[in-house]
Amino acid sequence: MLQDILPHRLNNEYRPVPPSDDDLVFVFSEKGTNAMLRAFDDNGHLLDRPVTDEYPVIPRLLFPRILDYRQNVPERISSLIWLFSIDDCQVFLDAGPDPVLIPGYAWLPTKLFRRGIPAEFSYAGATAWHLKEWYISSRFCGRCGAPMRPDRKERAMRCTSCGSIVYPRINPAVIIGVIKYDSILLTRYANRPYKGRAMIAGYCEIGETPEQTVAREVMEEAGLRVCDIKYYKSQPWGFDCGLLLGYYCRAVDSDIRMETDELSEAYWCRRSDIGNVPGTSSLTNDMIINFRDNGADCIS
Repeated sequence: MLQDILPHRLNNEYRPVPPSDDDLVFVFSEKGTNAMLRAFDDNGHLLDRPVTDEYPVIPRLLFPRILDYRQNVPERISSLIWLFSIDDCQVFLDAGPDPVLIPGYAWLPTKLFRRGIPAEFSYAGATAWHLKEWYISSRFCGRCGAPMRPDRKERAMRCTSCGSIVYPRINPAVIIGVIKYDSILLTRYANRPYKGRAMIAGYCEIGETPEQTVAREVMEEAGLRVCDIKYYKSQPWGFDCGLLLGYYCRAVDSDIRMETDELSEAYWCRRSDIGNVPGTSSLTNDMIINFRDNGADCIS
Protein backbone atom coordinates (compact mmCIF):
# COMPACT_ATOMS: atom_id res chain seq x y z
CA MET A 1 0.00 0.00 0.00
CA LEU A 2 0.96 3.67 -0.12
CA GLN A 3 2.87 3.50 3.17
CA ASP A 4 4.80 0.33 2.27
CA ILE A 5 8.13 1.92 1.39
CA LEU A 6 10.71 -0.43 2.92
CA PRO A 7 13.69 -0.33 3.03
CA HIS A 8 13.00 3.42 3.19
CA ARG A 9 11.52 5.03 6.28
CA LEU A 10 9.44 8.11 6.98
CA ASN A 11 10.60 9.58 10.31
CA ASN A 12 8.09 12.05 11.76
CA GLU A 13 9.84 12.66 15.09
CA TYR A 14 9.76 16.44 15.50
CA ARG A 15 13.39 17.51 15.12
CA PRO A 16 13.54 20.44 12.70
CA VAL A 17 16.88 20.96 10.96
CA PRO A 18 18.16 23.69 8.60
CA PRO A 19 17.53 22.97 4.91
CA SER A 20 20.19 21.62 2.57
CA ASP A 21 20.26 21.92 -1.22
CA ASP A 22 19.01 18.37 -1.90
CA ASP A 23 16.11 18.47 0.55
CA LEU A 24 12.55 18.32 -0.80
CA VAL A 25 9.94 21.08 -0.79
CA PHE A 26 6.26 20.33 -1.17
CA VAL A 27 4.05 23.18 -2.27
CA PHE A 28 0.36 22.96 -3.08
CA SER A 29 -1.88 25.33 -4.98
CA GLU A 30 -4.53 27.24 -3.08
CA LYS A 31 -7.19 26.35 -5.66
CA GLY A 32 -7.40 22.61 -5.13
CA THR A 33 -5.63 19.28 -4.94
CA ASN A 34 -2.61 20.16 -7.06
CA ALA A 35 1.09 19.98 -6.22
CA MET A 36 4.14 21.52 -7.85
CA LEU A 37 6.12 18.75 -9.51
CA ARG A 38 7.33 17.17 -12.73
CA ALA A 39 5.92 13.83 -13.85
CA PHE A 40 7.43 11.54 -16.48
CA ASP A 41 6.08 8.42 -18.17
CA ASP A 42 7.99 5.15 -18.58
CA ASN A 43 9.87 6.55 -21.58
CA GLY A 44 11.05 9.65 -19.76
CA HIS A 45 8.57 11.96 -21.48
CA LEU A 46 6.79 14.68 -19.54
CA LEU A 47 3.15 13.81 -18.95
CA ASP A 48 1.12 16.03 -21.21
CA ARG A 49 -2.37 14.52 -21.02
CA PRO A 50 -5.15 14.58 -18.42
CA VAL A 51 -4.65 12.08 -15.63
CA THR A 52 -7.63 9.78 -15.05
CA ASP A 53 -8.21 6.76 -12.84
CA GLU A 54 -7.92 4.58 -15.94
CA TYR A 55 -4.65 6.12 -17.11
CA PRO A 56 -2.22 3.17 -17.09
CA VAL A 57 1.04 5.11 -16.77
CA ILE A 58 3.00 4.75 -13.53
CA PRO A 59 4.55 8.23 -13.35
CA ARG A 60 8.02 9.06 -12.09
CA LEU A 61 7.75 12.13 -9.93
CA LEU A 62 10.25 14.91 -9.27
CA PHE A 63 9.62 17.59 -6.68
CA PRO A 64 11.29 20.98 -6.10
CA ARG A 65 14.46 20.99 -4.02
CA ILE A 66 15.90 23.61 -1.72
CA LEU A 67 18.43 24.35 -4.46
CA ASP A 68 15.54 25.32 -6.79
CA TYR A 69 14.38 27.75 -4.13
CA ARG A 70 17.86 29.20 -3.63
CA GLN A 71 18.12 29.83 -7.37
CA ASN A 72 14.62 31.22 -7.94
CA VAL A 73 12.89 32.39 -4.73
CA PRO A 74 15.53 32.56 -1.97
CA GLU A 75 13.38 34.97 0.05
CA ARG A 76 10.84 32.16 0.72
CA ILE A 77 13.32 29.71 2.27
CA SER A 78 13.15 31.29 5.72
CA SER A 79 9.39 30.68 5.88
CA LEU A 80 9.48 26.99 4.92
CA ILE A 81 8.09 24.58 7.51
CA TRP A 82 10.05 21.43 8.37
CA LEU A 83 7.74 18.38 8.15
CA PHE A 84 9.67 15.09 8.50
CA SER A 85 12.44 13.12 6.85
CA ILE A 86 12.58 10.27 4.37
CA ASP A 87 15.77 8.42 5.25
CA ASP A 88 18.35 11.25 5.24
CA CYS A 89 16.29 13.59 3.05
CA GLN A 90 14.51 16.38 4.91
CA VAL A 91 11.05 17.38 3.73
CA PHE A 92 9.75 20.96 3.95
CA LEU A 93 6.43 22.65 3.22
CA ASP A 94 5.90 25.98 1.51
CA ALA A 95 2.58 27.01 3.04
CA GLY A 96 2.95 30.70 2.28
CA PRO A 97 0.36 32.72 0.36
CA ASP A 98 0.53 33.02 -3.42
CA PRO A 99 2.89 30.09 -4.14
CA VAL A 100 5.42 30.84 -6.86
CA LEU A 101 5.71 28.32 -9.69
CA ILE A 102 9.36 27.23 -9.95
CA PRO A 103 10.59 27.17 -13.59
CA GLY A 104 10.55 23.64 -15.02
CA TYR A 105 7.73 22.44 -12.76
CA ALA A 106 3.96 22.41 -13.17
CA TRP A 107 0.80 22.18 -11.08
CA LEU A 108 -0.28 18.54 -11.33
CA PRO A 109 -2.99 16.62 -9.45
CA THR A 110 -2.04 15.00 -6.17
CA LYS A 111 -3.78 11.81 -7.34
CA LEU A 112 -0.44 11.06 -9.04
CA PHE A 113 0.90 10.32 -5.54
CA ARG A 114 -1.29 7.20 -5.38
CA ARG A 115 0.75 5.31 -7.95
CA GLY A 116 3.87 7.38 -8.57
CA ILE A 117 7.49 6.44 -8.09
CA PRO A 118 9.70 6.59 -6.17
CA ALA A 119 7.15 5.22 -3.71
CA GLU A 120 8.72 6.87 -0.69
CA PHE A 121 8.19 10.32 -2.20
CA SER A 122 4.57 9.51 -3.13
CA TYR A 123 3.96 8.62 0.51
CA ALA A 124 5.78 11.78 1.58
CA GLY A 125 3.55 13.83 -0.71
CA ALA A 126 0.33 12.43 0.75
CA THR A 127 1.60 13.03 4.30
CA ALA A 128 2.73 16.55 3.40
CA TRP A 129 -0.76 17.25 2.05
CA HIS A 130 -2.26 16.12 5.36
CA LEU A 131 -0.01 18.47 7.32
CA LYS A 132 -0.59 21.32 4.89
CA GLU A 133 -4.33 21.09 5.46
CA TRP A 134 -3.77 21.18 9.22
CA TYR A 135 -1.38 24.14 9.16
CA ILE A 136 -3.74 26.16 6.97
CA SER A 137 -6.84 25.38 9.07
CA SER A 138 -4.99 26.17 12.31
CA ARG A 139 -3.92 29.72 11.56
CA PHE A 140 -6.30 31.18 14.14
CA CYS A 141 -7.31 30.03 17.61
CA GLY A 142 -10.68 28.30 17.86
CA ARG A 143 -11.12 29.65 21.42
CA CYS A 144 -10.25 33.32 21.22
CA GLY A 145 -9.61 33.96 17.52
CA ALA A 146 -6.01 35.18 17.94
CA PRO A 147 -3.26 34.11 15.51
CA MET A 148 -1.61 30.73 16.09
CA ARG A 149 2.12 30.08 15.75
CA PRO A 150 4.07 26.82 15.38
CA ASP A 151 5.34 25.54 18.71
CA ARG A 152 9.13 25.29 19.05
CA LYS A 153 9.28 21.98 20.97
CA GLU A 154 6.64 19.78 19.33
CA ARG A 155 4.45 19.58 16.27
CA ALA A 156 1.65 21.81 17.47
CA MET A 157 0.16 25.23 16.94
CA ARG A 158 0.05 27.51 20.00
CA CYS A 159 -2.22 30.52 20.40
CA THR A 160 -0.33 33.79 20.75
CA SER A 161 -2.96 35.12 23.16
CA CYS A 162 -4.59 32.44 25.34
CA GLY A 163 -1.92 29.75 24.90
CA SER A 164 -4.32 27.09 23.58
CA ILE A 165 -2.47 24.22 21.85
CA VAL A 166 -3.73 22.37 18.77
CA TYR A 167 -2.19 19.13 17.46
CA PRO A 168 -2.52 17.66 13.94
CA ARG A 169 -6.02 16.37 13.29
CA ILE A 170 -6.42 12.72 12.31
CA ASN A 171 -9.87 11.52 11.22
CA PRO A 172 -10.48 7.79 11.84
CA ALA A 173 -12.60 6.04 9.23
CA VAL A 174 -13.48 2.45 8.36
CA ILE A 175 -13.26 0.60 5.04
CA ILE A 176 -15.59 -2.40 5.06
CA GLY A 177 -15.43 -5.64 3.12
CA VAL A 178 -18.94 -7.08 3.48
CA ILE A 179 -18.93 -10.77 2.54
CA LYS A 180 -21.87 -13.01 1.63
CA TYR A 181 -20.86 -16.59 0.78
CA ASP A 182 -18.41 -16.23 -2.14
CA SER A 183 -19.22 -12.58 -2.95
CA ILE A 184 -18.18 -9.19 -1.64
CA LEU A 185 -20.19 -5.96 -1.63
CA LEU A 186 -18.74 -3.42 -4.06
CA THR A 187 -19.98 0.12 -4.59
CA ARG A 188 -19.54 3.27 -6.63
CA TYR A 189 -19.84 6.73 -5.14
CA ALA A 190 -22.67 8.99 -6.24
CA ASN A 191 -21.19 12.48 -5.87
CA ARG A 192 -17.41 12.15 -5.91
CA PRO A 193 -14.87 12.55 -8.71
CA TYR A 194 -13.61 8.99 -8.20
CA LYS A 195 -15.88 6.61 -10.15
CA GLY A 196 -13.94 3.35 -9.74
CA ARG A 197 -14.89 0.38 -7.59
CA ALA A 198 -15.13 1.05 -3.88
CA MET A 199 -16.50 -0.51 -0.71
CA ILE A 200 -18.71 0.79 2.08
CA ALA A 201 -16.77 3.36 4.12
CA GLY A 202 -17.38 6.08 6.65
CA TYR A 203 -15.96 8.18 9.47
CA CYS A 204 -16.18 7.14 13.12
CA GLU A 205 -18.60 9.26 15.12
CA ILE A 206 -18.10 10.62 18.64
CA GLY A 207 -18.57 7.91 21.29
CA GLU A 208 -18.47 5.11 18.74
CA THR A 209 -16.03 2.21 18.38
CA PRO A 210 -14.78 1.32 14.87
CA GLU A 211 -16.77 -1.92 15.06
CA GLN A 212 -19.94 0.05 15.77
CA THR A 213 -19.09 2.30 12.83
CA VAL A 214 -18.87 -0.78 10.60
CA ALA A 215 -22.36 -1.96 11.55
CA ARG A 216 -23.86 1.53 11.29
CA GLU A 217 -22.33 2.42 7.93
CA VAL A 218 -23.32 -0.85 6.27
CA MET A 219 -26.90 -0.44 7.52
CA GLU A 220 -27.06 3.22 6.45
CA GLU A 221 -25.58 2.78 2.98
CA ALA A 222 -26.72 -0.75 2.02
CA GLY A 223 -29.50 -1.64 4.45
CA LEU A 224 -27.69 -4.80 5.58
CA ARG A 225 -27.17 -6.25 9.05
CA VAL A 226 -23.69 -7.69 9.66
CA CYS A 227 -21.93 -10.03 12.09
CA ASP A 228 -18.45 -11.51 12.64
CA ILE A 229 -16.73 -8.12 12.32
CA LYS A 230 -12.98 -8.68 12.04
CA TYR A 231 -10.16 -6.13 11.86
CA TYR A 232 -7.80 -6.51 8.88
CA LYS A 233 -5.22 -3.68 8.74
CA SER A 234 -4.88 0.10 8.72
CA GLN A 235 -3.55 2.83 6.45
CA PRO A 236 -2.72 6.52 6.94
CA TRP A 237 -4.50 8.40 4.16
CA GLY A 238 -3.30 11.97 4.04
CA PHE A 239 -5.52 12.91 1.08
CA ASP A 240 -8.47 13.02 3.51
CA CYS A 241 -6.45 13.72 6.68
CA GLY A 242 -7.54 10.28 7.79
CA LEU A 243 -6.51 7.01 9.34
CA LEU A 244 -8.30 4.17 7.54
CA LEU A 245 -9.20 1.02 9.48
CA GLY A 246 -10.01 -2.01 7.34
CA TYR A 247 -12.63 -4.52 8.50
CA TYR A 248 -14.28 -7.59 7.03
CA CYS A 249 -17.71 -8.80 8.16
CA ARG A 250 -20.46 -11.20 7.14
CA ALA A 251 -23.81 -10.00 5.84
CA VAL A 252 -26.82 -11.41 7.67
CA ASP A 253 -29.14 -10.18 4.90
CA SER A 254 -28.89 -10.50 1.12
CA ASP A 255 -31.18 -7.82 -0.30
CA ILE A 256 -29.33 -4.52 -0.72
CA ARG A 257 -31.24 -1.32 0.02
CA MET A 258 -28.86 1.28 -1.35
CA GLU A 259 -28.64 4.84 -0.02
CA THR A 260 -28.80 6.82 -3.27
CA ASP A 261 -27.50 10.05 -1.73
CA GLU A 262 -24.17 8.31 -1.05
CA LEU A 263 -23.93 5.62 -3.73
CA SER A 264 -24.72 5.28 -7.41
CA GLU A 265 -24.25 1.49 -7.35
CA ALA A 266 -24.00 -1.31 -4.79
CA TYR A 267 -23.84 -4.96 -5.84
CA TRP A 268 -22.59 -8.41 -4.84
CA CYS A 269 -19.48 -9.35 -6.83
CA ARG A 270 -18.28 -12.96 -6.98
CA ARG A 271 -14.60 -13.65 -6.42
CA SER A 272 -14.33 -15.04 -9.93
CA ASP A 273 -15.65 -11.75 -11.37
CA ILE A 274 -13.25 -9.39 -9.58
CA GLY A 275 -10.47 -9.71 -12.15
CA ASN A 276 -7.56 -7.28 -12.18
CA VAL A 277 -7.46 -4.51 -9.61
CA PRO A 278 -5.75 -1.28 -10.79
CA GLY A 279 -3.00 -0.65 -8.26
CA THR A 280 -2.44 -1.64 -4.66
CA SER A 281 -1.71 1.75 -3.07
CA SER A 282 -5.09 1.97 -1.31
CA LEU A 283 -6.46 -0.13 1.52
CA THR A 284 -9.65 -0.63 -0.49
CA ASN A 285 -7.84 -2.27 -3.39
CA ASP A 286 -5.70 -4.30 -1.02
CA MET A 287 -8.84 -5.67 0.66
CA ILE A 288 -10.51 -6.49 -2.66
CA ILE A 289 -7.41 -8.38 -3.79
CA ASN A 290 -7.22 -10.20 -0.46
CA PHE A 291 -10.82 -11.38 -0.81
CA ARG A 292 -10.28 -12.37 -4.45
CA ASP A 293 -7.33 -14.53 -3.44
CA ASN A 294 -8.59 -15.91 -0.11
CA GLY A 295 -12.37 -15.69 -0.14
CA ALA A 296 -14.26 -16.11 3.13
CA ASP A 297 -11.00 -17.07 4.86
CA CYS A 298 -10.63 -13.29 5.35
CA ILE A 299 -12.94 -13.56 8.35
CA SER A 300 -12.45 -17.15 9.47
